[in-house]
Amino acid sequence: MIYIIPYETRKMDVIQDRAGPVFMAELQKWVGVEPGHLEMLLIYYRDEHLTVKGQLWVDEDGKLRQPANVNYIASELLRRSLETAGLLELGRPEYIVGNAVFLTNRNEVT
Repeated sequence: MIYIIPYETRKMDVIQDRAGPVFMAELQKWVGVEPGHLEMLLIYYRDEHLTVKGQLWVDEDGKLRQPANVNYIASELLRRSLETAGLLELGRPEYIVGNAVFLTNRNEVT
């Protein structure tokens, strides 16, 4: 599945489920960045209700931009993944700024 996570709406929009991976140009358009400014974060976490696994594509320079438009849904995906891996540092805020794209299964970029 392909999920667009705009920072403004605090919800995920399903774009489509298609047979293969997305193209970098599509990711750049959805995230809203120039070529070379995408960063991919691997996301994996489990709790008693679900397992989430996929690729989170974000603006590599997002934290440097002003105003810092925090993406709360993407930030929570990152936080839960870091917590599952035992990498969440206490007192250090981890957050995503701007739009993000979350890819799962056959839509992941290889």
